[in-house]
Amino acid sequence: MVNEHQESKFRNSRMNFDEVYFWTDTIKDWKHLLKQDKYKEWIISSWQELVNL
Repeated sequence: MVNEHQESKFRNSRMNFDEVYFWTDTIKDWKHLLKQDKYKEWIISSWQELVNL
């Protein structure tokens, strides 16, 4: 049997597998991980590779 939703063990919430969700998060101490361009470029490059699959 396939579950129609995923229970969260961290929150009192449910996610349905057939829905679209927006997810956001924060970084400990609000560090600026994307301050250097090389990290932004790496992420963009990774996304471009995924698009081309």
